Amino acid sequence: MRRQLVADVPRCLLLSGGLDSGALTALAAGHLGGERVRTFAVDFTGQAENFEPDDLRDTPDTPFVRDVVDHVGSEHADIVLDPKTPADPAVRRAVLTARDVPLTLGDMDLSLYLLFKEIRKRSTVALSGESADELFGATATSTPPRSSGRARSRGSRSTSARSTRTATG
Repeated sequence: MRRQLVADVPRCLLLSGGLDSGALTALAAGHLGGERVRTFAVDFTGQAENFEPDDLRDTPDTPFVRDVVDHVGSEHADIVLDPKTPADPAVRRAVLTARDVPLTLGDMDLSLYLLFKEIRKRSTVALSGESADELFGATATSTPPRSSGRARSRGSRSTSARSTRTATG
């Protein structure tokens, strides 16, 4: 973490409300000493009022983002996007060009692109916990199904069970 924070340009951390981004933000705040850590989160207009749980999110992210911001005392900004913007053909073209592969996460790819476009106006280096859930198998969608025939450690099975319980309530 300490090496990633060495920069002669403005740097920040992305907050999603998850454990990975919250932990990184807390670690960064500790390593920066007296300097306030800068944080950004993405949201969409009307998200709080119209939130409906789904397979990926059972609660809105904003309350958890606020908890981390309050805990570390970060200089925080919410990037609020219009929900129609990701459907703009020019945005979709720009994302496909930037990734050079088909969209793998649907609107998440698009919203990340729009988030970074806004952050770039204020910061040059952004650290995030993006894809940590997939790397560590912490979500039901990132854990291979039991019928895949893959060998599993006891830890991955218990993580899978926890993830399934979390995702299904």
